[in-house]
Amino acid sequence: MEQENNLIEIELTEGWIDGKKLEQCLNSTIIPKEDSIGIIIPDGCNIMIDAAIRLLSYVNQLDYKNIPVYLNFLGGADGTLGYLNRIGFFDHLHENIEVLPERPSISRAKIYHGKNPGVFEIAAIDPKEKDNDLPSILTHYPEYNDYNDAELIQKIFSEGLSKDGKEKGCGLRACASHALKFSAHLDLRLPHVNVNHFSPLSSYQI
Repeated sequence: MEQENNLIEIELTEGWIDGKKLEQCLNSTIIPKEDSIGIIIPDGCNIMIDAAIRLLSYVNQLDYKNIPVYLNFLGGADGTLGYLNRIGFFDHLHENIEVLPERPSISRAKIYHGKNPGVFEIAAIDPKEKDNDLPSILTHYPEYNDYNDAELIQKIFSEGLSKDGKEKGCGLRACASHALKFSAHLDLRLPHVNVNHFSPLSSYQI
């Protein structure tokens, strides 16, 4: 990790990178909210699909919060950048995010979509399903104003919070309940915190 003039650079390690290893890299430093962030992907760094989706979500969230961010692929188009292009990573990467040495001009995911059943491709969630009430939830629950992100996430998953009342919600609690039926592990990446332990979930009645 290097820091200079409010720029923080996080360099991933060489070898295979899954979601867990990516989190280790991202959690290697505390990132102040006002800094810009660069993520360095070295030559020989192979990003697995779960890490690719997590990285995509992470940098898009940073951009949504108006934090400058860039991705630097040292291996060029013949390395991880080429693989991510094939699975649709750049089709869903926000336009404001800079890509070095350059963002692919042609989407290989669109050209070869669905032609190889052995390739997992990234697909977007329908934006029509977006819950626009989420930003206003706290205005209806002033008792949670002092909660940090991790504590609030646990409340949302365990109780379901909505401006329309306690019997309503954004669907996250129901998702968690269904996940428990399959002994799934819940792991969320927010811009400045990774929440991967939900103790209230153990109290769910399935």
